[in-house]
Amino acid sequence: MAIYAPLEIAVGTSVNLSFQLPSSRLVFGVRAIVRTRNGFRYGVEFIDLTPSEAEEIKRITAIMKRNS
Repeated sequence: MAIYAPLEIAVGTSVNLSFQLPSSRLVFGVRAIVRTRNGFRYGVEFIDLTPSEAEEIKRITAIMKRNS
């Protein structure tokens, strides 16, 4: 996932993210590792997702693919 954060975050840093995906009632509170950076846009990799969080992400991305 990519995030925009007007902060200086080093690649490799662990961050805590809280967000809600479109069409989802679940509010995610997840840990992620910053993998890439371009200005204040950061590519992050989720770590330690629960099975229900992983399933919800799969469900929402499938909906988004159908609607694009």
